[in-house]
Amino acid sequence: MVSLSFKRLFSNLHYLKLSDFVSIFKFILVYPIAIIYRIYLKWQEREPWLICESPDTARDNGYHFYAYLKKEHPEIESYYAIKNNSPDRKKLERLGGIINYGSIGHWIYYLSAKENISTQKGGNPSPAIFYLLHIYGLIRNNRTFLQHGITKDNLKWLYFNETKFKLFICGANDEYLYIKQKFGYPSSNVINTGFARFDMLHDISINKRQVLIMPTWRNWLGRDTNFLDKNKDDFINSKFYQDWMSLLNNKKFNEYILDNNLQVCFYLHFNMQKYADFFMIKNNNIKILKKEDVDIQTLLKESAILITDYSSVFFDFAYMQKPIIYYQFDQEEYRKKQYQQGYFSYSNNGFGPICKSNKSTVNNLIKSQQNNFAMTKPYIERVDKFFGKIDKNNSERIFKAIKNYEMQ
Repeated sequence: MVSLSFKRLFSNLHYLKLSDFVSIFKFILVYPIAIIYRIYLKWQEREPWLICESPDTARDNGYHFYAYLKKEHPEIESYYAIKNNSPDRKKLERLGGIINYGSIGHWIYYLSAKENISTQKGGNPSPAIFYLLHIYGLIRNNRTFLQHGITKDNLKWLYFNETKFKLFICGANDEYLYIKQKFGYPSSNVINTGFARFDMLHDISINKRQVLIMPTWRNWLGRDTNFLDKNKDDFINSKFYQDWMSLLNNKKFNEYILDNNLQVCFYLHFNMQKYADFFMIKNNNIKILKKEDVDIQTLLKESAILITDYSSVFFDFAYMQKPIIYYQFDQEEYRKKQYQQGYFSYSNNGFGPICKSNKSTVNNLIKSQQNNFAMTKPYIERVDKFFGKIDKNNSERIFKAIKNYEMQ
């Protein structure tokens, strides 16, 4: 068994990049210091918690849970790791406890913290290196996975043998049951608390003139940061681009939003933001937004209706009981190339109509606007059944779950 583990370990080494080998030397340098610091912390009776999201963000479950800790549990010594040049850093300054993401300090705190809490699987100074360290049990397991979206598909990269998370935080009943049964985690490692950011989805002020369009990403359109330099035409010729542009340029759609003074916000997934400038629209009522321009949660809270394909942000929208339209023009390709279907069926469990054409999408938008952008009763019933708990106590439940696990 041990020999098989080492065989798998060495077979994974060829995935490492040059920067990862630099990180190996960093780890060798920092690890003894971290061990000494951990002993010092224990002597001082200090048990710090380290929280992060993506390296340059503070706007998701990590940020909201961190803000909760600072307000409700100041007795917890908590820190938040974020890059120096992040626009979100200003939000954290009033809370304090900022650590520069990727710095030596980040390495030391990650290796010595009592709890490491993140929305990301790779929420650490070096994802490739720490993946190996965690998977093969070479360092202690103290990680809580807050997620950044409800898991609805069969995501094998989140299986227990690919993460070894101590706690996997869920946001809904069916999701909790599915992960518990399918992903291979010990029963006590999967907890249904609701998401920390859900605490902020109450007492909202809705702009009845604002339409939000948020497609998810496509992994076959290139994660490579040099993708635009190498294949500029590939994206323009993709079905993704063609179909979304077809909707944005639809004559009836443009006439209707102008006649009714609707403002359309088009926001690409984080992994697709590099393509934003390709969406050149002449209608002044349609704005192509970039991540540095807006806060996603604010956008979700103030918009009257959401048009998406498969993006899990629709769960946040449904949580607020606001109408959703699914524009799914490439369902077969998406399932084949990206995510296999899990427990969630858009036709049986979804919170809005499924459209295969831009014509159908526009007609459903008009229908919803004529109903004052109110979610209809059948979909409200689905929302209530799916979430179960709709309140402002999600962060509190996450905190209790972490503390309860510590006492096991």
